[in-house]
Amino acid sequence: MSKIFDAIELPKDIVLGIPYVTMYGNLELIIENHRGIRCFNDELVEILSKSNIISVKGRNMSISEYTKDSIVVEGYIEQISFVSL
Repeated sequence: MSKIFDAIELPKDIVLGIPYVTMYGNLELIIENHRGIRCFNDELVEILSKSNIISVKGRNMSISEYTKDSIVVEGYIEQISFVSL
């Protein structure tokens, strides 16, 4: 299937509905193509995607930006895990 997307030059994350995750050190995480926030407090942020929950654990966690396209999580990030739905 990857060859099909490469041949027609469509971004896989958009076509398949999977999240695109960018991390800057352990202080900032950007998640694109999300489906909302499941849980949020200063030690845990859980973000929904099409096929899983992205669980971000740390200290002093905050959401500095939230749009229909992306979420920016800031704080001291200690762990990221993907939990199947």
